[in-house]
Amino acid sequence: MSLLLIYGRIVDDRVTADFPPVAVVGRLLVRQFLGSENPIGTRLDFMWGGRGLREIVGVVGETREFAISAPANPTMYVPIAQKPQLFRLLSFDLAVRGAVGAAAQAEAVRHEIHALNATQAISKVRTLDELVDTTLAPQRNPMWLMGSFSLVALLLAAVGIYGVLAYFVVQRRREIGTRMALGAQPSDVRRMVLGHAAKLIASGVVIGLLVARATASALSSLLFGVTSTDVPTFAIVAVMLGVFALLACLVPTVRATRVDPLVALRTE
Repeated sequence: MSLLLIYGRIVDDRVTADFPPVAVVGRLLVRQFLGSENPIGTRLDFMWGGRGLREIVGVVGETREFAISAPANPTMYVPIAQKPQLFRLLSFDLAVRGAVGAAAQAEAVRHEIHALNATQAISKVRTLDELVDTTLAPQRNPMWLMGSFSLVALLLAAVGIYGVLAYFVVQRRREIGTRMALGAQPSDVRRMVLGHAAKLIASGVVIGLLVARATASALSSLLFGVTSTDVPTFAIVAVMLGVFALLACLVPTVRATRVDPLVALRTE
């Protein structure tokens, strides 16, 4: 299924309506001006396109006109047939949903529009996915760049943890050999090494979360649908970093359990 947006200017204003003035309003407008009152049947003077009461006949969801990340505005919709003079002033968009491909659907819509009015101009045809990609490009590009830098930082952190633990094992090789000579099991050595690693990882995650919390407000303009202090996001990232860091500990931990007590004591 595809959704097309057809852009054009209506050049035929021979449309009139003989039914009472009506309007469909957005939920935000209802909340701001009518509260909990049932809006259906309410008559309001919207003071747009001339004075006069209009009856509210429907309520629809909120819309964002200029950008997905922009806040929604109170919105009302009136039949074009009741404002034919606007045809000469405004361009209009037509949204079409269909079960065929975008190209075939666009051609079919063009054919039907020109069958009704051969002089009707169609300036542009785009899919909804293309529109969303264009709208989110200013936010996506910096986020992709920051994500790439974050991945590099994560790899460097893993290499750093590996190096620190490898050095820790080398420095404590004699202690490890002594422990194993006195009967320590490989599981005891693993607990010692991983315990040291867990302290480093925990302190690093805590410091990182504090710094991220302090600087998160700078990213607010790049986020949509989530706040800069979203708790689940912070929790998932912390767990992911912890798991990734523990994976970096595997090689030094395995090496520690394979220390030969005789060799370790003899080299010292």
